[in-house]
Amino acid sequence: MGKKILECQYCGSIITEKDTTCPKCGANCSSVIKEYKKQQEEEMKELKAKASETAKNISNGINTSMKTVSAVIIGISILIMIMILFFAFNMSGLFGKSKQKESVTGTINETIKKDTYSLEVDSYESYEYYDDFFKNCNTKEGYQKVAFHFLIENTSDDTISTRSIVNNITLKAEDELVESTGLNADTHFCEVLQGKKEYNKLPITDVLSNDKISGYIGYQVPKNKEKLKFIIENDLIIEFDNPFYEEEKEN
Repeated sequence: MGKKILECQYCGSIITEKDTTCPKCGANCSSVIKEYKKQQEEEMKELKAKASETAKNISNGINTSMKTVSAVIIGISILIMIMILFFAFNMSGLFGKSKQKESVTGTINETIKKDTYSLEVDSYESYEYYDDFFKNCNTKEGYQKVAFHFLIENTSDDTISTRSIVNNITLKAEDELVESTGLNADTHFCEVLQGKKEYNKLPITDVLSNDKISGYIGYQVPKNKEKLKFIIENDLIIEFDNPFYEEEKEN
């Protein structure tokens, strides 16, 4: 809106909005002032209308942009979720496969192999002990103490440790976990005192490529269980008949 110059309608002299009469000729200028103010108001209304329309268009543009941005964000979020679920599904499949390793089975006097070593239970010997002084070494009623001899060979090109192997050997009599006897106590302090054989424990040690180690692990085997099973590192299994099985007698 440009600034308009007010002039006296009679003499053409410049007047202001505050003038009621022409300062030069003294004519009444109220009609000129009134018309000027009316025109100013109309121009102001027109400017406000344009400003309102512009603001509305800007607002609509922002809303449209926000909707577009929101749609893009939602789309990206959905895509990320799909990728996460896909990744999780595949990883669970990989872990599931790693947990479900194919078992290697064998029996007594049979060599079974893993990627880095082979293992065999090549013999076993029974022993018993009863003594009032060494009560912790006593054989439980209905059980037979047995020392199983393990032979482990490193079949890889690198040095391996037997820690994981030795610490992950369990014996089950059918579904019952068989108690380990602890050969140091049972044989060294009890059997050796009577001049009997001492069984060297299967050691935890480093084994060079193509080298072998051997040693015993002792268990108190229940006589009322017909089947025995060694489980080594969860995927090596040695199944065999309990050589000390005794069928329970009916009373």
